[in-house]
Amino acid sequence: MADSKQTLLCTYLSAVLLAGLVLNSTLGWWWADAGAALVIAGIAVREGINAWKGDVCCTVPHVEESHAGEPDDCCASDGTK
Repeated sequence: MADSKQTLLCTYLSAVLLAGLVLNSTLGWWWADAGAALVIAGIAVREGINAWKGDVCCTVPHVEESHAGEPDDCCASDGTK
């Protein structure tokens, strides 16, 4: 599940970069490339903050001894923890 989310994020980042480069080269909008870079930087900052807070989904399975046998809700299908 974590790999699929990473792939989706990389796809979005690539699409933003491609859009900025295409707008820059075809329409001459010099600021489109810089705008794409700001969007990418914003996404990177958001992901960094989420990782700093520990809001990652199932990168390493974690089961506390006191809760052994209970289902792990880290990767709940509804997106909640």
